[in-house]
Parts: sequence; structure tokens; C-alpha cells
Amino acid sequence: MPTFTESNEWIDEEVILLDGLEEALIGIGEQNGGIGQVATYSVRKILDILMTRDDICWECAFEFFNFNIAGLGLGDKTPILVHDLKRDDAIRHSDTCSCCD
Repeated sequence: MPTFTESNEWIDEEVILLDGLEEALIGIGEQNGGIGQVATYSVRKILDILMTRDDICWECAFEFFNFNIAGLGLGDKTPILVHDLKRDDAIRHSDTCSCCD
């Protein structure tokens, strides 16, 4: 199965993609006269992936996201993280999880 960049040849090789979060990729952003193409991710989808993949609650997923993903400093090509406007889509639960024990 081809990777995202192999099936979309028009994407610059310099675009930074986040490993394991392919399902949260919502597009490629561009700015006129700017830095070129930048990967764009849905924060809600990233949190959903973290909760499912790692079997953790929303609070733990959000803490992991803030520390390990939102805090990435990869220069001009750092991916854009989009906070969805539709807040009711966010799944929150306060049940304890494996990381809260």
C-alpha cells in the first residue's frame, strides 16, 4: 500500500508528517510567499487516536499531546494543529485509565 506522500506526488518532500497519526492528517496547508507546504492535523482526531491506541483517558491524552506533540519545535515546517470548532465532537471521560492508576 502506498504511503501518503507516494500517493500524493504534489506534496513537497520537506513536509513533516507525524508518525502513527496518519488518520488525523486533514490536509496540507500553504501560504503565499510563505514557507511552502505544511502538514495540517486535527487535534480532536489526534486525541481520539491516542485514547484508542494507548488505552488512556482524555485527560491523559491531552497531557501527552501538549507535552509531546503541541510542543514540537521543528522549525518552519512544524505541522499545523487545528482545534476543531465543533467542540461537542470531543470525547471526554474522567474514568481512570492505565496511566492514571
